[in-house]
Amino acid sequence: PRDLPARLEARSCSDLGELIGMTSGLGARTAVGSTKVVVEVLEDFRIFKSWEHPYFGKSSHEAPNQTLDLRADLSRVEPRRLWHFIGKLDERPVASTTLFIGRGNIAGIYDVGVLPEVRSRGIGTATVVSALRFAKAWRCTVAVLQARNEACGFFGRIGFSRVGTYRVFSGGKVQ
Repeated sequence: PRDLPARLEARSCSDLGELIGMTSGLGARTAVGSTKVVVEVLEDFRIFKSWEHPYFGKSSHEAPNQTLDLRADLSRVEPRRLWHFIGKLDERPVASTTLFIGRGNIAGIYDVGVLPEVRSRGIGTATVVSALRFAKAWRCTVAVLQARNEACGFFGRIGFSRVGTYRVFSGGKVQ
C-alpha cells in the first residue's frame, strides 16, 4: 500500500533508508583489484578483538559486536553456507566480504567494507572478486546484493547491475 511507510512509522519502526538491489552473473571476471592484498577465508573471528572490523567496526570483550558474533556462529553451521573473506595488508585486516551460498545456485554478498584509510586501492574489489570466484567454484551462477546508492558505482565496476530499489525499516511493535 502507498501509505505503508506511514503505517510502519506509526508502529515505531525506523526508516533506515533506501537500498538498491543488484545482481551479477558469475561468468568471467575481468576486475581483479589490488595485487598487494592477501585475501583469505576467515576461520578465527578473534582477530577482531585486536583489529577493527572493516564493516562492523570495533569490538571488545566488554562490548562485543553481536552481529559479528552471529556471523562467526553461522560460519560454523554444517552444511556450511556462510564464509567471511578478509583482505589483509601486512597481516592487518583492512577489507571484508561475507558470502552466503543459498539454494538454486545463488550467492549473496553482504558486509562489504574497507577501512577508510586504504580505500580506492583495489582492495575492496580484490576481496569481493575472491568471494565471487569462490561462489563460482561452488557452482553458483548468479550473485545478489543490496547496496546504498553511493556504493553502486563500486559494484557496477565489478559487474553488478541494478535491478530495483526498496526501503528498509527496523524495529516496531508487533500486534
